[in-house]
Amino acid sequence: VPWSGDRSGKANVPTFFQAIGENVDVLAFEPGEFVAQGDTVVSMGTFRAKVRATGKTADSPWIFIWKFGGGKVKSYEQFHDPALAAAFR
Repeated sequence: VPWSGDRSGKANVPTFFQAIGENVDVLAFEPGEFVAQGDTVVSMGTFRAKVRATGKTADSPWIFIWKFGGGKVKSYEQFHDPALAAAFR
């Protein structure tokens, strides 16, 4: 998945979204539930995309973990179903 990996730092945020935009046609992005505790927010939802290079479509539930501090995002992690990676093969 081209947007996976370490994208630490403010300067790398645009490369994350650029990798998505260059590689898939997003067919659906549906947040479902948000759970907050302290400085952490976990969001869950579904993602559907068509991979341009293979023509395959993937449906993937996702989980995002956001950590905040000082009014800013301190870290962000995302987890997808393996079906998303399989669509790139």
